[in-house]
Amino acid sequence: MEEIPTQTELVQYEKRFVELYQQVQYKHTETKLLYAKFNALPEQHEYSQKELKLISSVQTQFKVL
Repeated sequence: MEEIPTQTELVQYEKRFVELYQQVQYKHTETKLLYAKFNALPEQHEYSQKELKLISSVQTQFKVL
């Protein structure tokens, strides 16, 4: 027959569950930030390409003059 956990064991379980919850919460926050950075990359790439085209255009205009 299984024993009923003592008060001390229950406190230990609770502490561990709180620790695990905090770890999961931290990992979730970290993952959300990484997803946000990853999703911003295509937009940053697009703006970089536009800037490069603009710089090339300005450089070409100065060569003509």
